[in-house]
Amino acid sequence: MKKKIFYICFFVLHWNISFLFAHPHVFIENKLTFIFDENGLKGIKQEWCMDEFFSNSILIETNKNGDNHLNKKEIEAVKSFAFESLKNYQFFTHIKINGKKFEINSAKDFFAEIKKDKLIYHFFIDCPVTINKKEVDLLVSIFDKSYYSSIVPGKKYINFEGDGKYKITNKIEKINEWAYYYDMLIPEGIKLKIKRKK
Repeated sequence: MKKKIFYICFFVLHWNISFLFAHPHVFIENKLTFIFDENGLKGIKQEWCMDEFFSNSILIETNKNGDNHLNKKEIEAVKSFAFESLKNYQFFTHIKINGKKFEINSAKDFFAEIKKDKLIYHFFIDCPVTINKKEVDLLVSIFDKSYYSSIVPGKKYINFEGDGKYKITNKIEKINEWAYYYDMLIPEGIKLKIKRKK
């Protein structure tokens, strides 16, 4: 019972009193896939690979039988216990379209799995952008402003699906305007230029 209370308190504190801590307590490897259709960009699919300690703290409460496999009920438990609250932080996803901030109110298609004792999140952020001949500037960065979580690019960090009709260039660079944690940290962002092929 004491162990259960410890893990619940650990997560309740997570992302709520973050500024009391001076370094990350959760480490996440992230992968992004930009999804396109005939109209333009639909949104961004994300994959988060959690560190082993955080994974264990969540799985001890949600994967009760310890079989390292999440069934439908357990996935819903993970979503409720350790994902839905991130809505208050826009799922650590920061987007600008042609220089204007894009507000993120929800994530969908949530799925969780366990690989090599690590908890993996999959989810989709709607970000519809109509793409015509005029070039669109898209800026995307994934970071936790409280610095409680450290989010770094994983393998094959940037991916595209359904992009055959579009010309896309991208580069990764520091985004000074999004400096955080008392302006001491400058996140990296992906700058994309997208337009429809002739």
